[in-house]
Amino acid sequence: INAEYLGESIHTMRGKGKRRGGSVGGRGKGKRNKRRRANSDEQPLAQPAPPAVAPQPLFMVEDEIEEVASAPSTYQILLSSLGASTHEPAQSSDEDQDDEEEEEADEEAEQIEEAESAHGDEDDVLDASEDVDMQVDNGEASQLQDDELKDPDSESSEDEDDMGVHVETAQVIQSLTAFQRDITSVVNTSVDFVYGQRTHTNADEIRQVYVKHALDLVMHNRRRILKNSEKIKKAQLKGETVDECRDQGFTRPKVLILLPFKNSAKKVVELILQLRPQMSSEQVSNKARFFKEFSDEDGDETGEQYKGRKPEDYIATFGGNTDDNFRLGISFTRKTMKLYAPFYSSDILIASPLGLRMITGAEGDKKREYDFLSSLELVVLDQTDVFLMQNWDHVTQIFSVLNQLPKTSHGADFSRIEQIYLDGQSAKKRQTLLFSSFLTAEMNSLVKRFCKNEKGKQLKKAAYDGSISEVVAQVQQIWQRFEVSNVQDIADKRFDAFCTQVWPRLKSSMQTHTMIFISSYFDYVRVRNFLRTEEASVASCCEYTKAADITRNRSFFYHGRKQILLVTERFHFFYRYRLRGVRNIIFYSLPEHANFYPELLNTLTDSSAASVLSLYCAFDALQVERIVGTGRTDRMCRSEKSTYLFC
Repeated sequence: INAEYLGESIHTMRGKGKRRGGSVGGRGKGKRNKRRRANSDEQPLAQPAPPAVAPQPLFMVEDEIEEVASAPSTYQILLSSLGASTHEPAQSSDEDQDDEEEEEADEEAEQIEEAESAHGDEDDVLDASEDVDMQVDNGEASQLQDDELKDPDSESSEDEDDMGVHVETAQVIQSLTAFQRDITSVVNTSVDFVYGQRTHTNADEIRQVYVKHALDLVMHNRRRILKNSEKIKKAQLKGETVDECRDQGFTRPKVLILLPFKNSAKKVVELILQLRPQMSSEQVSNKARFFKEFSDEDGDETGEQYKGRKPEDYIATFGGNTDDNFRLGISFTRKTMKLYAPFYSSDILIASPLGLRMITGAEGDKKREYDFLSSLELVVLDQTDVFLMQNWDHVTQIFSVLNQLPKTSHGADFSRIEQIYLDGQSAKKRQTLLFSSFLTAEMNSLVKRFCKNEKGKQLKKAAYDGSISEVVAQVQQIWQRFEVSNVQDIADKRFDAFCTQVWPRLKSSMQTHTMIFISSYFDYVRVRNFLRTEEASVASCCEYTKAADITRNRSFFYHGRKQILLVTERFHFFYRYRLRGVRNIIFYSLPEHANFYPELLNTLTDSSAASVLSLYCAFDALQVERIVGTGRTDRMCRSEKSTYLFC
């Protein structure tokens, strides 16, 4: 087992990064690869000569094969709610600074505004004490700036501010579509919500819902803190005692939004600015710096270079800046909004799993910092299916440190911290919103392990008609089920089925131009090493293959110099090449993305003489459902027949 198999270089896709990461994640080679990926399909290759001897069919259709009916299943929506709660959702925020810190903050804000007006787009003014890379204020940073506190007699100003927020919210509610109202009705109940029907067409509507929900939470917390602070200040001036006001957590951040690429983060920030129209550009600190760092280097924000060459979902995902290593803190005051705020002084955190993991680290690391995640009330995961193509371990590691008791106080006022935080039970009041194009076992496990919301959970998934209906090529598709009784034995049983049932027929036949599709990188390494020991003619393309090697291997396979091409799902996800010269396909494991199945089959060179074989087991039911349809899944995974034919 080599280092590549162990995955020492944790996968991150080649994006627009400026350097390579360390043990936590890699970085891309910049726009050179982007141009090469965009133009790669424009390189014509000469048509290979046909084989001298007519090949024998690789996979014979035997009598015991059951032909699958093509009737589609009826649509079903699973909406389950677990648990109930009588606990009123407490809103928390952060404590106030003293008067001296208020004066310093005001002076700093004035300096920033003067510098921004003087330099225009060169908005690089930062707090000298702020760590730009880590964006973590390790001092005893306060949770709520005193410049947010007004004079106790200025209640009319607060009322006017609240009125403006309510009017703006009412306008947003009126503009919601029916789809958005359905999601909002669930999100506003504070339950954990898992939505498995996200597409590139409804992505903007979903984004508007959770951004508005996050802003409502932050502003509600802020108003509550200000109201109680004024109440306490008035009582102190009059020499009176005041009832206990527990309205805060250990730290200030209340919202965490996890996104895969900078292009998604840019859309979220742009939406925040749209929902807060009362803030002019002069009231948003570091705005020019943000748009400079989060925009595409070539100015292609909509993926124009991919149009006509790549599918629409690829353009929606990779149009713009595809750097996957970022983190951003956003803080709000009554009149201003600050981007690149230190984490302990932020209200909303926007980060990629890799960017946040580089701060939180892993168990055993000497330098770890995750106290700023101790008081979160809302966690949003958008485009969760893309996280699977990056590194899912980052997501699970981040969730393992959410809402933990902090190691230090960070200047918290314990007299105003809610009891649920002091008891170490704050995870029970945290709401998690997960949006994905499909649901997987990894996502279900994440929700079951780390989502402890006492309000309960709701899950919404589609009943699939099956992407197999999108196959245009007239080709026989054989699905072969192998038996496995324990989920831990899936990898070994799948490998045994390939070695004993598939490879002998492939080796003895005269079939050429066979592509083997493998969803897992670890399975890919295992099969590649096996074929090398068998001295097979193999070319391989995975997410770690260099650009020059990809071009060479594709050419060798197309011209017949290599008989077998190994391809991983991550490779196809990030490149979406139209692989030429494919005459036979073996799905060693089914793709998580159901649209990949018809995409690959529709690239077959000669479908009349082609063959397609798919290996699966009962534990692959989620992948089977998305490809063949919900109505056929139970029969194909549970019946006595183990072989099925689609024509």
